[in-house]
Amino acid sequence: ERLSFAVDYQQQLYSKDDIRALLREIKTALKELVAHCTEQGAGCLTPSDFPLAQLSQQQLNQWQNDYAIADIYPATAMQQGLLFHSALDKSAYVSQLLFTLGSTVDIKAFRMAWQQAINQFETLRTLFIPTANGEMHQLVLQKAQLPWLEFDLSALSIKDQQKQLKKDRDKDKADGFSRAQCPLLRLTAWKLGQDQYRIMITNHHAIIDGWSTALLFARVKLNYQNILENNKIQIQAEIPYSSYAKWLLAQDRHKAQDYWKQQLADVSGPTIFTKQNKQARGYIKRELHFDVDTSGALQQLAKQSQVTLNSLLQAIWAYLLSRYSNEETVVFGTTVSGRPAQLAGVEQMVGLFINSIPVRIDIPDKKPFNQWLKDIHAQQVERNEYAYLPLVEIQQLLAGHGETDLVDNLLVFENYPIEEDVVETEKQLTISDVNGFEETNYSLSVTAVIASQLTMQFTAQSSHFSDNLLQQLSQHFEKITIEVLKNPAQKVADISILTQAETDFLLGNNNRTSQQYPQTGCIHHLLEKQAIDQPEMTAIAFYQQRLSYMELNSKANQLAHLLIKRGVKQGNMLGLCMHRSLEMFITLTAILKTGAAYVPLDSSYPHKRLLHMIEDSNMDLLLTQSHLLELLKNLKVAKLAVDGQQLQLEMADCSDANLDNKALHSEQLAYVLYTSGSTGQPKGVLQKHRTIVNLVQAQASADGLQEPMQTLQFAPISFDVSIQELATSWYTGSSLCLISEEDKEDLNQLPQLLQKYAIQRLFLPPAVLNWLAEALTSEKNHTTKLREIIVAGEALVISKELWEYLHNHPDCTLWNHYGPTETHVATVAKIDLKRDQDTIPIGHALDNLSVLIVDRLERMVPYGAVGELYIGGAGVAKGYLHQPRLTAEKFIQNPFKSEAVDVMFKTGDLVRYLYQDQLAFIGRADKQIQLRGFRIELGEIEQSLSTITGVQNALVMISKLGQEKRLIAYVCATPSTDQQQFIASIKQHLQNQLPHYMIPSVFMLVDEFVLTANGKIDRKALPKPKLNQKQGDYSAPIGALEKDLSQIWAQLLNLDSQNISRDANFFELGGHSLLLTRMLHVLAKNLELKLPLKRVLEATTIKDIA
Repeated sequence: ERLSFAVDYQQQLYSKDDIRALLREIKTALKELVAHCTEQGAGCLTPSDFPLAQLSQQQLNQWQNDYAIADIYPATAMQQGLLFHSALDKSAYVSQLLFTLGSTVDIKAFRMAWQQAINQFETLRTLFIPTANGEMHQLVLQKAQLPWLEFDLSALSIKDQQKQLKKDRDKDKADGFSRAQCPLLRLTAWKLGQDQYRIMITNHHAIIDGWSTALLFARVKLNYQNILENNKIQIQAEIPYSSYAKWLLAQDRHKAQDYWKQQLADVSGPTIFTKQNKQARGYIKRELHFDVDTSGALQQLAKQSQVTLNSLLQAIWAYLLSRYSNEETVVFGTTVSGRPAQLAGVEQMVGLFINSIPVRIDIPDKKPFNQWLKDIHAQQVERNEYAYLPLVEIQQLLAGHGETDLVDNLLVFENYPIEEDVVETEKQLTISDVNGFEETNYSLSVTAVIASQLTMQFTAQSSHFSDNLLQQLSQHFEKITIEVLKNPAQKVADISILTQAETDFLLGNNNRTSQQYPQTGCIHHLLEKQAIDQPEMTAIAFYQQRLSYMELNSKANQLAHLLIKRGVKQGNMLGLCMHRSLEMFITLTAILKTGAAYVPLDSSYPHKRLLHMIEDSNMDLLLTQSHLLELLKNLKVAKLAVDGQQLQLEMADCSDANLDNKALHSEQLAYVLYTSGSTGQPKGVLQKHRTIVNLVQAQASADGLQEPMQTLQFAPISFDVSIQELATSWYTGSSLCLISEEDKEDLNQLPQLLQKYAIQRLFLPPAVLNWLAEALTSEKNHTTKLREIIVAGEALVISKELWEYLHNHPDCTLWNHYGPTETHVATVAKIDLKRDQDTIPIGHALDNLSVLIVDRLERMVPYGAVGELYIGGAGVAKGYLHQPRLTAEKFIQNPFKSEAVDVMFKTGDLVRYLYQDQLAFIGRADKQIQLRGFRIELGEIEQSLSTITGVQNALVMISKLGQEKRLIAYVCATPSTDQQQFIASIKQHLQNQLPHYMIPSVFMLVDEFVLTANGKIDRKALPKPKLNQKQGDYSAPIGALEKDLSQIWAQLLNLDSQNISRDANFFELGGHSLLLTRMLHVLAKNLELKLPLKRVLEATTIKDIA
């Protein structure tokens, strides 16, 4: 093409000679300009030379002063993601490929062939550099020199050569690359013997992918051959990588965004494998090789089903993920080639084209596998249309995933023959012993490589996987593959994953817990034995009041005889509503001795809740104390104050001998505990004597809780830990120390009480224990004699202070007890501080209990996989009082028909095996949660909300606000008053129906709930909860003390002190009893103000406290 000018002019103004002269001047000037620009060092580049780039002339001037630039264009999102991880870890996304060159190699020609490849491919002359506004760009240099390192190891033995190679390779990996160096590739050559070389190619993944590696090797082979044959071969010019960058920038991002939003609308997060050991570093690898026949059969199945082999492998992987995660929808990542068919010559381009995208697959249990394959293939075809959108952008489209990865594990299908291209070279360049080393930032990467046979390469982070788990995973992948080849038409849910040996182990070997225990024993028999063995030993103390084992047994016998005289019979339900006192435990023991069951009532519960418990249990008699009669007067049940003067006189006339009640046995009902229920009313759990008798013996045989120790009685009798405290003391011959309600609520008194009463054994909820540890470690003058701490009630988290306390007190053992009210304690774990820092185990099954972990279809899950825990054996309760349908639903026959256990309880808890058959708690399968030791059915709160006038729908969830987990209520309503008044009326309504620990901290009013495609409430679309800081008119704190209080509240509640009004209510800002205790602790420590808890509970604002 030629440059030409045409000039239009007005003849009235210019002559033809004038215009010709002008054109001669223009031509001369252009020639001079071209001559100037082609002179050495003359001229400069401008942004217009790089139409894809986004940069200023000033930025460009700086770069061209430093580099001889050939091209500039933006880095792709995939490249930016890889470089981001490299900035955090220099070794990230550094690929290494090692191979051995044959003895005929011309090493100089080989090196020259690689230098020619750098000259030929612009991506090998590329470095990455950000503009002033942070936009990462690719800067292509005109020239780049191949980094070549060469070492002579020929004098070393083969063993020493291998050691040195390993050492050099590790250092090379650790050195990584700087994004601003060029090229992002280097070669290392080790001479092993006469003309024998071991070669390592190291490159950053940001410049080249697997497909391009094959192309690059083919070009190096051609260059090498051409050098040896004096350039006889015609080598085709490369198509620049910038053409792909241009294509990528032209794609319709909005259309792709709409597709991914719809695809992942109801996805809550990635399908993950729970971390095994957070402390471990590095990677572990395993390969699964399918023989030629099996590989051929897989390809034939794909062909018959009219799908790709990639789709078939995705189906197998999705099913395996589902079985390990117990989820109906799984999400994993895959890597697409990223080479668009509409881009001419793209198959021969060298660069980074791949893109990682999420794959969402639903598991259709009842669908034939081969039909499901077609669905997966259709989804894959559609997904590939929008595969150009980067993963980080896809994650940002989904609320809640901006900070966390949407993909945890990656399945890659490599359909380019890297090793074939490398191995099938000319005789002049023989290559053998090829090894590749490449890792990703994903917890697990599975790469499928197909040649004559299929190989699955599993690469996992050691922090997530053990060697055994990775091996098991590969074996299960193989097992599923064989099963679907046997019968491609079988239903998806019927595909077997476990071998018979695994099934036998999980059913049998792992549940051999049978031990002898008193089959006819009752709880009170433990007391009666101690009354004989050590009658003078203190059984129970309440400050200065004490009862020996003989005295406690005698007084309980007298009351039991009196109750029987008054008509109490075996099987009766007797209410027990008392404040903490000796009388409370005398009465509890007396009820057990009569053969009746006690039903504990907490006097702080709302009247409606107490009334329901009385009516539901058909309570025959309510045993209480004189000072509580007024409070309980409106409850329609017969009442008896055991501390009444007349009754005490009657008791004195009764026998103090043990009751001759031979009809009592361990299957007898011992107590009925009411727990939160999803129907809106609490449900009564019928628990037997056998459960507690077996528990105290089993926990002693589990290497603990054997010796007599001074034991604190902390749990309220409405929680089953209270009977464990009592029975453990009786079994071990320990003294049980009671404290008042006031001292129990004021946790600041706890350290002094432990010291004053020389407490050695302590049962606490984890939240209280962590607070106690903080208090003990901050106050150096607090000394304790604690030797055994037992936690239960919610998931154990070991705080920094608790770890420090236990580390400094090695003679103190921490036990983690797990079990719902329906089984009491089912598993126990003795915590090892060195081993259990990451995932806290809940331990082994107790003696005479068995555990099964099953998935949503009641199939046995693989070892280490997540499933629902079923518990059977001696601890299983009789069921729920007056709820046969719920009992039948939750108390079921063993689905695997083991002879050892008849009935199992479905806990609704998700667990997995951790190590050495230890269980770990993962979470809940339903809407039940545990908060600060309290078991809460979110459905019960939602049901109570739905009964309020104006409330159309309600959703309650637990969320972390600041440092605390809190209950958040989303209420869809049309309030007739202003919002603040309406929320206040909601709170009042709930306070009349629910215990204080079930009242949400935050209420969010919404006009409507946004629904997902499948009709569920879209939780990601809910507004973020905020604590109500400014209540009504804001009033600033007055004086130094109120300002100090405001700062303390801000720190405890994680709020801005500038927004906390002096009239704000501590509890309505999200506070709770434990935080209130912390406030008192801080006041005492920092301001030397010791305030009684009872007074502060009455003064809940900054103004009133001050």
